[in-house]
Amino acid sequence: MVLIVAIVAAAFALGLWVYVLREDLGAEGVGLATLRAAGVGLLALLLLNPSWLDDAVPGRTTVLLDRSLSFHAAGGQWETARDTARRIAGPRGRLLGFGATVGPVEDSVPLDGDSRLREALTVARGLGGPVTVVTDGELTDLATIPPQLLNGVEMVVLPRHDVPGVALLHVDLPTTVARDDSVVATVVIGTWGQLGGRVSLEVTLDGRRLRGGQFDLPPPPATARRAVVLPPRALAPGTHVVAFRVAADGDVELRDNVRLRTITVTDVAPIVVILDPPDWDGRFLAAVVADVSGVPVRGFARVAGESWIETRKGTGVTATTIRQAVTGASLVVARGDLTAWGVPGTTPVWRWSVEGEAPQLGEWYLSGPVPSSPLLADLARVEWDSLPPLLAANARRGTADSWTVLAAREGRRGPPRPLVVGSTSGSRRELVTGGDGFYRWMLRGGAGLEAFRTLVAAGTDWLLASDRPARRGRLDALRVVQRGVPVGFQWRADSPPDSVAVTLQSATADTVVVLRFDVEGRASASLDPGTYQWQWDGERGSIVVEEYSDEWPPRDGVVRSERPADGVTSRVEAYLRQRWWAFALVIVAFVGEWAWRQRRGLP
Repeated sequence: MVLIVAIVAAAFALGLWVYVLREDLGAEGVGLATLRAAGVGLLALLLLNPSWLDDAVPGRTTVLLDRSLSFHAAGGQWETARDTARRIAGPRGRLLGFGATVGPVEDSVPLDGDSRLREALTVARGLGGPVTVVTDGELTDLATIPPQLLNGVEMVVLPRHDVPGVALLHVDLPTTVARDDSVVATVVIGTWGQLGGRVSLEVTLDGRRLRGGQFDLPPPPATARRAVVLPPRALAPGTHVVAFRVAADGDVELRDNVRLRTITVTDVAPIVVILDPPDWDGRFLAAVVADVSGVPVRGFARVAGESWIETRKGTGVTATTIRQAVTGASLVVARGDLTAWGVPGTTPVWRWSVEGEAPQLGEWYLSGPVPSSPLLADLARVEWDSLPPLLAANARRGTADSWTVLAAREGRRGPPRPLVVGSTSGSRRELVTGGDGFYRWMLRGGAGLEAFRTLVAAGTDWLLASDRPARRGRLDALRVVQRGVPVGFQWRADSPPDSVAVTLQSATADTVVVLRFDVEGRASASLDPGTYQWQWDGERGSIVVEEYSDEWPPRDGVVRSERPADGVTSRVEAYLRQRWWAFALVIVAFVGEWAWRQRRGLP
């Protein structure tokens, strides 16, 4: 505003100098200077385009009805909310449902597994007219909604009634374990209302009880964390769906009592990952090895001095424990020195940034084409030239019996130097990666993330040879999703197709779902609760859709019922450029000055 005042004052002063002092027009000069100042000031305002809150143009009322599952939970007022929304909309109003998506209210019960309002408000504002939201108050994205979207919106909140209940809020279970390892699961249990007696927890597989017990919880409302340990060989080799169930006297909502998790048990010895130091490269490496290998993974990291922890559990371990794990490992992946751990001579090894070799700092770009090696078939499809540069490289030359897997150039210039080298000595296979800064690929996501996954998966495949399950192929899917949440599919290869038809087999019927991928290779499909086996072009997997939803357990209401001020139906943000009269005034001011000048005979 100060800038506008300065521009107007300068234009008025210039007009006075021209018309009053130079042309000696007296009072007429003051009028001409005023017209010039008005035109210049309005033009400057139009360039800055200021905004203000204004009454919305009257129109049809848009009613947004919360159709998330929380409205249909125990104590919810879905029927009342639906009738209220229809009454407010009337015969001329619009009725839209919101939750995970925005759309017409077609179902007799709510089905969405989320309560997001922002997108629905954006749609309603675009339609114009008053906006009313009918909800139970449990909105997940209220903090992200701009104030101008909420200004003037009528909120009709019908909170759920207080009922006692217990819910299994979270279950942490490893996805892959060795048959001879114990399985440690961590559960988080929530309670509220007046519950009687103790809470029981039971773990079952196909109706067979694996573990169970009762325990006390803090006075409701509260949460408690408990660990459940399944002994070794409690599960046979293969993929299983394990059910965790809680129960308590007085619990009214039972749909949040059961959680399902999938776990794969293998006869293959685990992969051991040693991180020394546990830097970003090492952390991403350990996570990706666990994700793509299809083999149980045990990780160990040095935290200070001679102190080590097991990465997944976060508990301290001794050097003896690490040596025992290395001795029985199917593969050892090390970020650091391996000499202290006594790796057996037949165990395959993948060393990353070996100690004792001074890395050459700089910007190291991977260069193509990919050299001929046993990993060529998997690595040739990646566009290595397009990846971010690494921060350092050992630029190792390799021995006479080794071969180059990937090469790098410093600053894209000079001859390519080996970055990843492989070799075979007797029955032992080994890979050596001499570089730092792979975390750049992971943080960038997209092509960088998939390139790193491809490298780790191809290297792990070759090192383990045939002693492992098949890793994930081109198409992958989430193993477990909650009710009301679409199942996510990910295309793992390059150049995702427009669509693929996936066959889904369940206990009741077989269906075909057409997946349409976005530019990042993601697709989704909405499925009812149950267990599904998906299949496409020889690739297969399992999907579990839980009856549980985060919408079932009650949450504190985050909004309250409120109406706009009397006489105001809605307030919206208006801009000067949206007003035609502002342009008309600019034209009138400049044309008026020009016409006046012509009458006075001025050029």
